[in-house]
Amino acid sequence: HGPGLGDAVHAVPLQQKSGREDYVYIDDARGLLQLVQMNTLELHPWGATVADTEHPDRLVFDLDPGEGVSWAQVKSGARDVRDRLQQVGLESFVRLSGGKGVHVVVPLQPKAGWDEAKAFCEAFAQAMA
Repeated sequence: HGPGLGDAVHAVPLQQKSGREDYVYIDDARGLLQLVQMNTLELHPWGATVADTEHPDRLVFDLDPGEGVSWAQVKSGARDVRDRLQQVGLESFVRLSGGKGVHVVVPLQPKAGWDEAKAFCEAFAQAMA
């Protein structure tokens, strides 16, 4: 576990543009309780597993509505993203983001690197625009 963290809260060093940074992760309910005791406000799932941080195991399309965008429009947009993903052979599911929008999540076999995943997401979003 990382310094100052509970014994059920772990850290793994990940390479970032600015250098290596420790990222915190948990793998059981005890870890979640320790984060609660540390007043953790928000948890964000990673796009990869701890065992293989260099290859994403999911893509996430984050649909956050701007001012004046209705919930019906957000739902319609999420359906459009899912339909287009299905057209290129990718299954997906929609989950609430915890904020005001939704995430369209595409589970992946962790084979491609982050650069390839990012390039696909950017090209996909451009094609939808």
